[in-house]
Amino acid sequence: MNVSISRSLVEVEENPLVFNTLKAIFDLTKKQLNCFLTLRLKQKSGSCIKNLVDNTNSERSIIQKHLKVLLEKELVIRESVSLTEFNKRCVEHNIDNKINTNKGYLYIYSAISDKELFEKINKILEKWKKILNIFLTEN
Repeated sequence: MNVSISRSLVEVEENPLVFNTLKAIFDLTKKQLNCFLTLRLKQKSGSCIKNLVDNTNSERSIIQKHLKVLLEKELVIRESVSLTEFNKRCVEHNIDNKINTNKGYLYIYSAISDKELFEKINKILEKWKKILNIFLTEN
């Protein structure tokens, strides 16, 4: 069976095999996975909490909790950038993610690269295989 991870959040959500597999592998809730997939869509510019709140219709505190879990699982990267730099990235990549000020700094969150994601998936699957092998051969 050949299954590829789509770039479209809607397509991943509509593909229960992919969506549920990612949820299980990383032990995420549906909303945590949606937050991660939203960040994958904004890979080039990254996203601040405000934009994630706007894009997911969730409360700020909920998004912060999701990001904390995703950071702990090393599925996202957090960097501090100036608002000038963030707005420049949005313009360069033609992304409507811009914040209407250039003063100050903010944290930008981005999903890890595809390569890193697949490495993490493979490591977790290898652990699962070892656990199952031990369990099944003991009985």
